[in-house]
Amino acid sequence: MFSLILFDFLEPMPFLALTAVFLFISSVLFIEIATMWSNLRQKISDKFSVRVTRIINDFNAKNNTLKIENIFSKLITEINTKIANKLSAHISEINSTFTAKLSKNNNKLTTEIKKINTHDVEYASE
Repeated sequence: MFSLILFDFLEPMPFLALTAVFLFISSVLFIEIATMWSNLRQKISDKFSVRVTRIINDFNAKNNTLKIENIFSKLITEINTKIANKLSAHISEINSTFTAKLSKNNNKLTTEIKKINTHDVEYASE
């Protein structure tokens, strides 16, 4: 009888455990994405600064602003495409990792619930 009372008391635990795991993993993912974004932004800023400086130095003598604007436009488009592709790849990787971990935890919880239910059925039949 005690196991039935204990089971009723612990019934919301799998949901709470799953919620806790989800919140923990979500916060880790948010920090990881923020760090990746910050690093990527700094890296892009450094490369962008070097390329712009080189372009300005090359065209400074010629004072050809139209070509500079055209190259700048192409550079921005290229950078935005690279950022979008890398960010998409990282988010996809994080999503698949999170899904795998969540599935693994769900399977563990389901197994534990089945064990508890089996014990309760055995106890009730005695």
